[in-house]
Amino acid sequence: MKCWIDIDVLESLKSLDEAGSENFSANLYRVFETEATSTPLRLAKEIAAKDLLAVAQLAHRLKDLALNVGAQAVSQTVEEIGRAAKAGSLADCEALIQALKTEVHETKLEIAQHYPRKLAA
Repeated sequence: MKCWIDIDVLESLKSLDEAGSENFSANLYRVFETEATSTPLRLAKEIAAKDLLAVAQLAHRLKDLALNVGAQAVSQTVEEIGRAAKAGSLADCEALIQALKTEVHETKLEIAQHYPRKLAA
């Protein structure tokens, strides 16, 4: 079974909650979920418009957020999307979006195992 979240990052973020930053990690994961859910749709729109600069920018934004929450698979895929956009390969970008959708879904399921109630708020 593939691990979608780096548990060390998750535990590190949770330790910030214990240090007094109430709900910091849950809020960060909530932001990640919102961005990760909407980004594939926005990427597809920009690919359809052949706006490779916008594709690269969206990919970079999600890559950074994914790294902050330990979502390595998502981070790696959006990094590949960004590289494909910079290389001018719309076809590669389109193919990678499908992988990204799966990775986002699986990552969200794993996050929910660690934050069953907090993220529903």
